[in-house]
Amino acid sequence: MDQVAEYLMSKRTVLLEGEITYESLKELRDRLLHLEHLDRYEPVTLDIDCGGGHTFPALHFCDFLEFRLSVPVHGVVTGLCGSSATFILLHCTKRIGFPNSHYLIHSTELGNVALKTTPASKANRQQLNDDLDRTHDQVTRMYMRKLKMSRKKVEELTLRGEQPFDSEMHAEEALEIGLIEEIVPYPS
Repeated sequence: MDQVAEYLMSKRTVLLEGEITYESLKELRDRLLHLEHLDRYEPVTLDIDCGGGHTFPALHFCDFLEFRLSVPVHGVVTGLCGSSATFILLHCTKRIGFPNSHYLIHSTELGNVALKTTPASKANRQQLNDDLDRTHDQVTRMYMRKLKMSRKKVEELTLRGEQPFDSEMHAEEALEIGLIEEIVPYPS
């Protein structure tokens, strides 16, 4: 696996795959910083096939992409881009999808369901609920800003991901709403 990563680094490509955690994003951040150090003008490709993961590490990584990193990062979705991986995609300089890529957006309100079964005092439960509401609002505002949509449209979009099944978007719909900017064409 290290040989594959080294080869990809030589091609200025890094992978976002597996679960998004602080640890996985630290490794990704370090690779991006290294490539920026080598050449801050030549774009880096972020190859995305990730179902998402933890909200806060993803949001912190978005700040890193937007405010710290100066090298252009082209997000290329080769498979799934779900949940918090969509946050990261939206913070890429360029956003591209493969023809059979798919996307899942949902709200962070799913945590409220878990609160009902979490053993905690009423005050603690209320604090957790307030924290989840603030996070939900933060994520909603991020989607509104990046997708240039009203709050109502974003909330309609996120409700799709909260069905008993995953209501994923295909590349064409992701292009329509602005999640990606282009779809890689099939060879002629």
